[in-house]
Amino acid sequence: MNTTDIAKLLAGRSSRRLSANTSVRREADGSFVLRLHSTDVLTEDAAGNVTVRTGGWFSATTKSRVNEHLAAGLPRLFQKARLWYWSIPSFASPVTFLDGDTVTPDGRVLRAEPRY
Repeated sequence: MNTTDIAKLLAGRSSRRLSANTSVRREADGSFVLRLHSTDVLTEDAAGNVTVRTGGWFSATTKSRVNEHLAAGLPRLFQKARLWYWSIPSFASPVTFLDGDTVTPDGRVLRAEPRY
């Protein structure tokens, strides 16, 4: 799902519930936010950059919502041995996911600052 799809889905409204636990809203700056329960798991800015956050909830549902709403051709999240990784088409090896990573419209992953 991209910005155009979300704008059509909202149809002039500022927010919309997608399911019992998921909603999407438009921010004043033109960005779109996908919220799962009380966590903004995906934020897409006007330039198409998508920032992914888990809020500490590394669940199958969080991963599924993020993957469902990333545009086609962008990296996808997967899990192996309880760790999350980005599957990036142009890379042979997966890249470890860091909470707050940003995916650009051309598929690059901009790394979040590690939190220790």
